[in-house]
Amino acid sequence: MASYGADGKLMDKMLSKYDDKGNRIEWAEYGAYGKLRDKHLSKYKYDDQGNQIELAWYIVKEKFGKAQEVPESQINWEYEFYPEPEK
Repeated sequence: MASYGADGKLMDKMLSKYDDKGNRIEWAEYGAYGKLRDKHLSKYKYDDQGNQIELAWYIVKEKFGKAQEVPESQINWEYEFYPEPEK
């Protein structure tokens, strides 16, 4: 995705990566001159039945020359399953 100013010049762009389930797992935001502004990660967890139970977002920050994943937010799901009613 890219955004342009009224003059038609590139203002910024965002590149995303997806996993085999179609979940966005990484996205990076770049300024008009191609400099990386922010990089984000999404991590997904599933239970044994394939139900999504967690989604966590991280921003990648450079500290002491190393990339570190800093937590931004997280969503957790809990499921309760009921037996099929008898017919």
